[in-house]
Amino acid sequence: MKCVRRDRTTFTRQAANLWHVKQLIQQRLAQRLAGDDPLWLVDSLPIDACQFARATFCQRFAGQADYGYCHLRKRTFYGFRLHLRTSRDGIILGYQLASARASEKAVLPELGLPVGSVGIGDRNYWSPELRQRLTAGGVTLLAPYYHKSKDPNRKQSARLSAVRYRIETSNGQLAERYGIKQTCAKDLWHLCHRIIRMILSHTALAFLNFRAGHQPMQFDALAA
Repeated sequence: MKCVRRDRTTFTRQAANLWHVKQLIQQRLAQRLAGDDPLWLVDSLPIDACQFARATFCQRFAGQADYGYCHLRKRTFYGFRLHLRTSRDGIILGYQLASARASEKAVLPELGLPVGSVGIGDRNYWSPELRQRLTAGGVTLLAPYYHKSKDPNRKQSARLSAVRYRIETSNGQLAERYGIKQTCAKDLWHLCHRIIRMILSHTALAFLNFRAGHQPMQFDALAA
């Protein structure tokens, strides 16, 4: 039994050390699925470092995790945010893990935005300053007005939301099928590798779905 446990530990370490290979495989698959489509979607989802009641004395991720607000759960949480950039079909094209306090607008430029592309975000990405900065770099960002009740162009905002919903499907799959919001790792290194494995698996399933003639995000069809 000791030998089996030791071999399993060695395998786990070797698998984690292949993080760059996993990223390259995921990027290759995502590029084949997305093609040359210039449109992308952006969003983020919270990852809890621990239960909120334990946040004041939790030793994991000390100096790395932080407090943030989850609009879906309508409460403060302690941990990180996983920022995602996907294709219009929900294929993950770029991702970045940041502390929960970091805003979506601050992390967006780190998601590898292609020159000449157009991105759609939710109201948290509305910022004339950010839009002008990205436009100067050849990237167009579209987002509804920050305050819904004061939105001067609600029809356009509704059209943007109708396109952007696909990334919420990817978020839901990562949360429900992979449990990505639950932090099993004890340090940032292992957490990042856990996220990389999940995103690679998500992209591989989408690729298999595509090869089977289904829509990439219809994972239930692939299981059937």
